[in-house]
Amino acid sequence: MNKLKTKPIPAIIMMIAGLSSAVMTRLNRYPMKDALIIILVSMIVFLIFGEVIKAVLDRFEMQDDSAVDENGEMIEKAGEDGEEEENKSDNEEAYNEETDE
Repeated sequence: MNKLKTKPIPAIIMMIAGLSSAVMTRLNRYPMKDALIIILVSMIVFLIFGEVIKAVLDRFEMQDDSAVDENGEMIEKAGEDGEEEENKSDNEEAYNEETDE
């Protein structure tokens, strides 16, 4: 089901956060112990943030996959009484026959 397109997102977000916090702690001349704690905490927080983003994107991808049938065509939702969809398909067939002639 999951094509692993979103798998690296948490790691990328975590590494960007770690790099930016490392640069900021170095520029502000934090002591090494404090800098390492700040970097560790920021990487953990942004790892969780990345996992949430990944879960949201995976949920959208699953919704998109359920809207496509095995032929790769979009599945249309039927109306409340179902008659509207039949009328649409009859009109589309009539239009296609007219354009083929």
